[in-house]
Amino acid sequence: MKIMKFSKYLIFSLLTSAVVSSCNFMDYNDETDLREDFVLSRIDFSRRLATEVYGCIPVGYNALGGGMFASATDDAEHSNDLSNVQRFNNSTWNQYSNPDDKWSHYYSFIQKANLYYEKTENLEQLNYDEYRWNNPTMYFENKWNIFFYDAEVAFLRGLCYFELMKRYGEIPIMEKYNNVDDEANATRQPIAKVMETISKDLRYAAGILFDNWKVFIDYEGNIVTSSAPEKIDLSKRTGRPTKGAAYALLSKAYLYAASPLFNNGQYNENYCDSAAYYAAKVLDMGIYQLEPKYSDLYKTGQFYSKELIFERRNVVTNSFEVSNYPISIDRGAGRSCNGATCPSQNLADEFEMANGDKFDWNNPEHSKNPFKNRDPRFAATFVCNGDVFQGHKVETWDEGADGRNVEKGTKTGYYLRKYVDAGLDLQENKTSQHLWYLIRLADLKLMFAEAANVVVGPNAELYGYKAIDQLNDVRQRVSMPKKSVTSPDEFSEVLRHERRVELAFEDSRYWDVRRWNIGEEIFSKDLMGLEVIPQGDGFIYKPRLVEKRTYQKYMDLYPIPESEIMMTGFKQNPGW
Repeated sequence: MKIMKFSKYLIFSLLTSAVVSSCNFMDYNDETDLREDFVLSRIDFSRRLATEVYGCIPVGYNALGGGMFASATDDAEHSNDLSNVQRFNNSTWNQYSNPDDKWSHYYSFIQKANLYYEKTENLEQLNYDEYRWNNPTMYFENKWNIFFYDAEVAFLRGLCYFELMKRYGEIPIMEKYNNVDDEANATRQPIAKVMETISKDLRYAAGILFDNWKVFIDYEGNIVTSSAPEKIDLSKRTGRPTKGAAYALLSKAYLYAASPLFNNGQYNENYCDSAAYYAAKVLDMGIYQLEPKYSDLYKTGQFYSKELIFERRNVVTNSFEVSNYPISIDRGAGRSCNGATCPSQNLADEFEMANGDKFDWNNPEHSKNPFKNRDPRFAATFVCNGDVFQGHKVETWDEGADGRNVEKGTKTGYYLRKYVDAGLDLQENKTSQHLWYLIRLADLKLMFAEAANVVVGPNAELYGYKAIDQLNDVRQRVSMPKKSVTSPDEFSEVLRHERRVELAFEDSRYWDVRRWNIGEEIFSKDLMGLEVIPQGDGFIYKPRLVEKRTYQKYMDLYPIPESEIMMTGFKQNPGW
């Protein structure tokens, strides 16, 4: 099995960056630098090995052929016809070539996690021998770091298995690093076994990780004040997984495993109950809060928003802005921006009017100005014709400065606002740091609502919360009217609407439609845009076709890479 053929020299390839990135790690003798026993006897190198596993966290921004996953859904179109993301829209991806093939990627990180556990068992003793009496402060800091690293690596390994499961379904479980028996006997395990593995890792992590890292502890691990004479500042761990992140990811994994894709078109009620249970544990913690203003979530540098449960902190850059600013924005030297991710009219129509009514093109008041009096999340998601962006009035009619007849111009009549830092001066190459939200409180509330609705319906209490209340919490944050429904089927439709609107461009739609097993129904529909027609001092707006799309039911699950099928004899996923 290709994913398991790792030699012991992987250890050194993992730690290469540690050797070359700092002179502190280059003072070792040439003969000892490359000895496994020496490397793994050093606390600092072992720390780097644990940190290496963090590379598994999804990047998010422009992660699919230079585009967002949304451009492979009915929510958006990519402006570049040659982007690999388009292969999902014209069904030219397969087991031989998949732009999002992550099979080897995630198994490599599982191997790294297994390597960490198998090769660092004696770290505590090494730490004691080296630092306990020579540097007691360093000893205790290392002691607690080692303790927390064990939980973090378990969390990340659980994340890897979840990412594999949601793509491929039944997958092999790798029990040990580079294990010959694993390689010889590898089989794709049923979802129940996969969930058992994910649950074990995440529950272990949750039992160790703190609620948050902005605390001090004494040398025995007790939380103390900043005035304590002997203390360890854990704030430097901010951004790493927490107890809430472990429970939230476990809830998400159970919800995916419960979904119709993996259960012959029905929900698995037991797994839904587990998803609700772990979501409720996060709610019970009482430390997460919805950001008061929805649009503030997408300002850069929102590290300390109480809505965030787990996120990836990407490097300081302006590449996302270069990719997605309207094309008339000059980024210097006569270069335009790319306007890559163009939100669709399909998505725009999903946003309700501010009073809760559905948007209707047959209503003259709606169609006259389709941007007016909408759900406030609409303005936080779309850049529309006539919007002022960096002092420039956006022109999305065909011949306008940002229209589709201009090279790289919007194909849909819209540009993306969500996640975009609209304040960057690209001519001066200004940058900012972006967070990619993997789980936030609104998502968790909607996960609970979806799971609880299956188990007890929308209005009954489960683990202290009601599905309808959690959904309405999300809506009321943006002053949208509460929903009132009694039927689980009706609530399911409301829930799916809410997830699409609230979590637009956060990759949820791409996976939600698949796990709901409705990809053929949804993703084979025509992608629509907005035609903007100048008329006198105003405009006429109407929907128009952007792209014919194709999608087959079997595409809800990814194919196993053909190279793996050839080597292992695994049975391919149906249809491929």
